[in-house]
Amino acid sequence: MIIEEKKNGNVAIINLKGKMAGTCEAEELHEEVKSLLNNSTNQIVLNLQNVHWIGSLCIGALMREIISARQKSGDVYLASPSQKVQRLFQITKLEGVVNIYPSVEEAVAAFNKS
Repeated sequence: MIIEEKKNGNVAIINLKGKMAGTCEAEELHEEVKSLLNNSTNQIVLNLQNVHWIGSLCIGALMREIISARQKSGDVYLASPSQKVQRLFQITKLEGVVNIYPSVEEAVAAFNKS
């Protein structure tokens, strides 16, 4: 998995690419989000446009990062998931727990409204 970070105002955008399948990917994501939260960036968008698969370990990792951000009065929004990834959130019933947006722009705009 490849992780690239950029900023849009107070919002960090993490672009992910590849498969999110195992412990290594979960740990990479955790370190990236932890670093942002430790530097007072608590509004994070995960761009899933180029993620083709998310395994159960990484779904758990995503939830851990969302909870960590919410504990710091922020949140992690998901953006641009493929149909396959979107379906995983429907099947796991997490669709109602996480904020999922069709595009990065819409996710950033949602943070700017709050």
